[in-house]
Amino acid sequence: MDIILEVFDTYILDRLYATFLPLPSVQVVKDHGHTQNGTLLASQVIQSWTYKPSSEYLQLEPSPFAYQSQWSRDNIYRQALSLFVMPIIFGYISYFATTLTAWFFTFDRSALLSPHYRKNQIRSEITESLISVPFLSVLHLPIFLLEIRGYSKLYDPATDSPGLWYEVLQIPFFVLFVEGTYYFVHRALHSRLLYRHMHKQHHKFVVATPFAGFAFHPVDGFLQGSPYTAFVFLFPLNKWVFAAFYSFINAWTTLIHDGEYNVGSKFLQGSAAHTVHHQRLVRNFGHLFTIMDRLMGTYVNPEEEGAVVRKGKEQATITEVKKAQ
Repeated sequence: MDIILEVFDTYILDRLYATFLPLPSVQVVKDHGHTQNGTLLASQVIQSWTYKPSSEYLQLEPSPFAYQSQWSRDNIYRQALSLFVMPIIFGYISYFATTLTAWFFTFDRSALLSPHYRKNQIRSEITESLISVPFLSVLHLPIFLLEIRGYSKLYDPATDSPGLWYEVLQIPFFVLFVEGTYYFVHRALHSRLLYRHMHKQHHKFVVATPFAGFAFHPVDGFLQGSPYTAFVFLFPLNKWVFAAFYSFINAWTTLIHDGEYNVGSKFLQGSAAHTVHHQRLVRNFGHLFTIMDRLMGTYVNPEEEGAVVRKGKEQATITEVKKAQ
């Protein structure tokens, strides 16, 4: 997260903090106590913060604005505020970029003719998604703050790599950890208590559109993301790998609702498999792949299941829609 924060600081936040929380001006004292006329910013007399890149692979030289705020980049209050606002901005940009792309290029809008499509559903999906994102940011704030202050096991591969062997193996290890823990978290969300009070908010959209990706209870979303955040406090992880997965997973929540049934396979938990999950509830709990569902006996092949979607005014199975795409 420190990589993403450094980019935001350099291009957006330094100027904002310097503008709204500027350093006070001080008298310049020189020549054995004689006061020189004029004033300088305190940062020109004493610099309490020194630039240190978040990675040896990322060298973004700070502008003068970085030294002109009462809250330097290492100030915990500034970090907390930035880590609250930044995921909201990133989340909204990612949400609209992926949902609009899916809506115009992959989603079969004839699905809107389904009797399960709710009145004003897209408006509800967008509204609930926009409300969910800031609350998700609040829930993740303590975790992100601990990460950038050095309490996680994220490392810079340029200086702290455990070795080439780990650089290669950490990705399948990370994916397997996330898959395993996500499966049981998701399945727990379908227990009577958690489903009724949280997860049902998302599943009320039986025929989901791409706009439903973030339409869930904030605690539900936090729990589904917990495998990612837990890993970095338990095991070493390349911070670039984490940044890449963090960006990807924001798009993935849209992709599994995009109605593009040609993309994927029997081993990928794509849109077709997730459509079955929305309709059957107790099948296809997996995250990226179907491996855990296969091991636990909850996998249903979408084409064999014949999950019903809508094509025109006639009902059609995923297999029929797939052939027509």
